[in-house]
Amino acid sequence: MKTGVLSLLLLLSSLLPRDAFAVARHDRPRTRPITEGGKPKGVTITLTVHPETYQNVRIGLGRMKASIPAGTTDSRSYKRELGSGQRKGYLLARLGEQTGLTGQRIQLKYQVLYSKRNGLKPGMKVDVISAFFNKPTYFHIYGMFDGPVNTGDPASVITLP
Repeated sequence: MKTGVLSLLLLLSSLLPRDAFAVARHDRPRTRPITEGGKPKGVTITLTVHPETYQNVRIGLGRMKASIPAGTTDSRSYKRELGSGQRKGYLLARLGEQTGLTGQRIQLKYQVLYSKRNGLKPGMKVDVISAFFNKPTYFHIYGMFDGPVNTGDPASVITLP
């Protein structure tokens, strides 16, 4: 019986498109403080993204908690829009967008300065979000602490130095 179920699963998996198994992601972000005169001024964030079948990625820093308005019928889509920056209210800082990715991993480095405008300050916890896409109509969100699929994963949470 076990081999029959396994054979059926293997057969079904062979019928699925290749990207059904793709898990576009980023590795655990690394941080380094930016200081001036011994005082914290900002942070350098380094991460490696694995785009798999996606050609583009947006990177941002999020609030850790998504606010979903009452009456929202599809909270997953709403959270994807928040994490990708298509909808305001979640991202504190948009770090950048990389286009023309070829499926190979790539290391990205960003410098973010603390300011009243972005609300970032030392000791604050934020989530590092990667929003992968081919066309800006659907986003695969990775790293969002209060995300559309996974919630509560601390792997992409950083404490700003």
